Amino acid sequence: MKQHLDLGSLGRPVLRPDMTGQEFDEGWRTVPLLTRLLLMLTLPVFILYVYVFGSRARLAQQLALEDDHGLGGWEGDEDIDAILGDARDRLLIDALAKIHDDRGTEPITVAVVYGAQHMIPVVQVMSARFGYVPCAGEWLIVFQT
Repeated sequence: MKQHLDLGSLGRPVLRPDMTGQEFDEGWRTVPLLTRLLLMLTLPVFILYVYVFGSRARLAQQLALEDDHGLGGWEGDEDIDAILGDARDRLLIDALAKIHDDRGTEPITVAVVYGAQHMIPVVQVMSARFGYVPCAGEWLIVFQT
């Protein structure tokens, strides 16, 4: 079942702090050529493997939340983490910091609809920079195994 969140129907401002295609392309060009070639050659095989042999349980094992939120495990993965994780985390943190700067004296509620692994650096930075302390969270279950 496809998940659809109509955030616009909430009647509140909705920000989408994420990379543009151009920003991703610029970051992708910083990844060493050998790593890019390896990914482009192995990704189709991996997708086919997951399609044929993948199960919800196996996918759930791979999606387990860890404190170390890197992709981990092979040479050059830190370059991919920098694009898919760190750069996107900075965009989200910058958007939250702007909300703090603009509305920090008002009692408002801000919802962050982002993957759980992005929340680790967000909480760390927002706590260190502004003194925020997490007091509640609501998890949306992607799927049941």
